[in-house]
Amino acid sequence: MLAPQLGSHLTDEEFRRSALMKILELWGERQASQIAELIGGFLANPDNPSRQIHRPDEVNIDQMIQAGEKLVRDWHV
Repeated sequence: MLAPQLGSHLTDEEFRRSALMKILELWGERQASQIAELIGGFLANPDNPSRQIHRPDEVNIDQMIQAGEKLVRDWHV
C-alpha cells in the first residue's frame, strides 16, 4: 500500500507525513524523515516570499532543475 487509508484517525498533517514516509522509505528512515519534513514545510507554506520560486528575477528554473537532477543522480546512502 502506497499511502495510509483515507478516513483513518489521522489528521491531514499526519496523513501527509505518513504518506510521504511511505513513498520515501527507500531512502531509509532517517533520510526519509528529513525529506518528508522539508517537503511538508514547502506544502504548509507555499506563499512564503523568501522561496526562490517567488523571486523569478533571481532564479533560473532550468538551472534549478539540472541541479536537482544532479543531486538525485549523485545521491549516496
